[in-house]
Amino acid sequence: MQSFRRQFQQKFFWVLTFACFIHSLNTAVGEIFAYPLIKSIITKANRTVTLFNGSHYWGGQLKAEAERLHMSRGLKKNGESRCYALILLCVSVAYYRQPLSITCLREDAKQNSNGCSAVAEDVINTALRTPNFWPLLRQVTRVEKPIMACWSFSVAPEHCQKSMLEDDEDAGFLAHAKEAFDRRFIKIATPVHWLALFLHPPWRKLALSGDSAKGQGKSLNFMLNAAFKIAQQW
Repeated sequence: MQSFRRQFQQKFFWVLTFACFIHSLNTAVGEIFAYPLIKSIITKANRTVTLFNGSHYWGGQLKAEAERLHMSRGLKKNGESRCYALILLCVSVAYYRQPLSITCLREDAKQNSNGCSAVAEDVINTALRTPNFWPLLRQVTRVEKPIMACWSFSVAPEHCQKSMLEDDEDAGFLAHAKEAFDRRFIKIATPVHWLALFLHPPWRKLALSGDSAKGQGKSLNFMLNAAFKIAQQW
C-alpha cells in the first residue's frame, strides 16, 4: 500500500495522499495494550465476557441483574485483530462492574446447585478478589476513550496526548501509553494535518501550543511553510 501511494503520488502530483489514519490508531492501540500488566487485565476481562456470553443461564442472570440496575448495554467480546473491539470490551466490563460483582457474590455462583454449574472460580476471583483489576481497567478506559473519540473524528489526536496526562493509576502504564501514542502520532501528523488543525477554528490554539521540539505544537512559520508547499504542488 505504501509503495502504491508513492507511485500514485508521483503520477498524480497534484493529489494529496495520506497514510490510513484508522490503521495508525489501530496500531497505536495494539502497542499501548501490549504493556504486560494491562495485557493480563485485558485477558481477565475477555475471560469474564466469554464465560457470561457463553453461558445461557449465567448470561441470563447477569442480564437480569443489569436490567434491575437499569443498564441497557451488554458485554462486548474482544476480536482477535480489531483494537476497536478491544476498547469496547474494556469499556463494557468496566460498565458492568456492579452487576458482575453482585452476580458473583451469589451462593449458587460459587458452587453447583439445582443442576446448574457454578461460575468459574477464576472469573469470581477476577470480579471479587483481584484488588487491582477494577482500578486498572478503569485506567485503561480513561486512556482509550480519547482514542475512541479520534476514531469517530470528534476530537483531534493532539488532544489524546493531553488527555492521557490526566491519569495516575499506574505510572508505568501511563508512561508506556504516552510513549507509544507519541511515537505513532509523529507518523500520523504530517505538516498537512497540522495545517488542517490550525485552519479549524476550535483547534487553532491547540495546533500552536506545546513544545514544538517534541511534536506537541507548531509555529506559525511551520503552518505557512506547509501551506506554501501545497501551493507549489498544485
